[in-house]
Amino acid sequence: MNEEMFDEEMMEDMMLEGGRSTAPTYRTPFRRGGRYGQQQNKPQEFTQEKIHVWAFDSKAVPGGIYSYRLRIGFFNPIAGRNWFREDQKDLRFQRILWTDWTSPPSLVSIPRRTYFFPKSTMTTVADSSISVEIFRKQMGEWHKRTFRVAAGSEIGAIIKEKRQLSRPGAVLGRQSPLPSRNPLGRPTAQNTETVEVDYRTGATVVDVLHDQNHWVIKPNITQNINCTEIVYRDNDGDIKRIGSNKGTWPAELVNIYNKIQRDISKQKKPSPRDMRRRMSSFDDESM
Repeated sequence: MNEEMFDEEMMEDMMLEGGRSTAPTYRTPFRRGGRYGQQQNKPQEFTQEKIHVWAFDSKAVPGGIYSYRLRIGFFNPIAGRNWFREDQKDLRFQRILWTDWTSPPSLVSIPRRTYFFPKSTMTTVADSSISVEIFRKQMGEWHKRTFRVAAGSEIGAIIKEKRQLSRPGAVLGRQSPLPSRNPLGRPTAQNTETVEVDYRTGATVVDVLHDQNHWVIKPNITQNINCTEIVYRDNDGDIKRIGSNKGTWPAELVNIYNKIQRDISKQKKPSPRDMRRRMSSFDDESM
């Protein structure tokens, strides 16, 4: 039955049944211009030039560097049907259509979430311990805490801390007014919550060495810095050293430390709008 004959028979049936205006659903595939695969009937996702894909590696470890090759598979909606063009007959029984592998492989660096830095403090030779600052990024914010460590100590631990809520009273979806007599937004019992911060670094102190000389070579100058030094075993079992004086650190480590400090200052600094809102609330409560 060709397309013209089908249309004529359908029109006769419709007239005999009272001239219904709605045609049966099985007539749709036979309409002129309605065949699958024609350019004017392709979905938008078939004609766009770029398709954005998000890939997630659930086994990635912070601080690691990974090399990935990627290919994308599309489900074949007409697999097993004889609806292919002559030059695509080989795709008829492929339920998934795969692209080529990306080339060259892309390198992805996973940011670390925990860093520790020795503090340059006055110590004696008899004192075998030293203070370290540990920074931990958790839930999008940096947390900072100082630990005292010695030979054999693990650097860092899990600590319960009180954290100021970004929106006062935002606990379990409830909202409460700003605490009284707190125009600067200082933490109080009404706008804080207790959280566990994992400051563990996976490193262990091997020894604490005092009066260590570090020769630092800079442009046009060579500087001798005397400071305390930590010898530690990192998470991979490698033995490393780091001085308590910032001037002895590698440039990359100095840049990381400075960036963390800038990020923390942005976290603590309220916006002008927040300050006006807090001051307005304080004035209302004072009246």
